[in-house]
Amino acid sequence: MKKYFIVTLLGIFSFLAMNAQQTVKGKVLNSDTEKAIANVKVSVQGTDIEIKTPANGVFILKNVPKGEQIIEIYLNGFERQLFPVVIKDKPVDLGEILLYEDLDEESDYSEIILSDDELSDDQGGADNTSGLLQSSRDAFVRAAAFNFSWFRSRGYDSDNAYVLMNGIKMNKVATGRPLWTDWGGLNDVLRNQEFTYGLAPADKTFGGPLGATSFNTRAS
Repeated sequence: MKKYFIVTLLGIFSFLAMNAQQTVKGKVLNSDTEKAIANVKVSVQGTDIEIKTPANGVFILKNVPKGEQIIEIYLNGFERQLFPVVIKDKPVDLGEILLYEDLDEESDYSEIILSDDELSDDQGGADNTSGLLQSSRDAFVRAAAFNFSWFRSRGYDSDNAYVLMNGIKMNKVATGRPLWTDWGGLNDVLRNQEFTYGLAPADKTFGGPLGATSFNTRAS
């Protein structure tokens, strides 16, 4: 009789413990592409509950204690998201959660340091794109610009990229290449730029195979 009472008591405690916990679910998406993001860390602050999202971006946190909890969602390169929730008798559905790129991290990649030889190279051996004076607006060109001193984008020489200053084409007449040493050291003046990749039309030109970079130095 005593053993039966103990087993019954343990069963009751187990039942109460299970009912004192619930699940939290949701789906993590990229704010720009609205596509699911994998390997996002989802955790409950103050607990050991932590998972990473699969390829479909869906997460389910199990055995979340009842009461006020904070769900933390984080992926390197994106802003950290915190969601205060109150866990009661029903599962919590956070729905679709958008992660935004962390612009503060990108601000560290605003300038490139080049030697005088690289700036004055006019032979096309070190083909420079708009990433020389400051970061290009194209993510792929920017990544290549910051990791290598030179590269040939899509296999083209630099004479296929146009550089405009206040609407005036700055490519050299003799070679067709932009000579960046002509305006080197003017990073602050050349802060306002418009970059168009490929043959897409820009405001002042139709661009070349490597696009066009237009600098606006007007005070207005």
